[in-house]
Amino acid sequence: MAKYKVLERFRDIETEELHEVGKVVEYTVKRASEIQNNLKEFGISFLERIEETKDKE
Repeated sequence: MAKYKVLERFRDIETEELHEVGKVVEYTVKRASEIQNNLKEFGISFLERIEETKDKE
């Protein structure tokens, strides 16, 4: 699972959950791609992947 930041408010049609701007959500890359493809008609990006950095100690 990857973490994504919500850029625009949307409702996930599979879970019926409403995601507000700024919320961090976890999706598989495949599911995030499905969401982006379903919402691309609006011409904006709804999710931004958060790259996780691993601290070296």
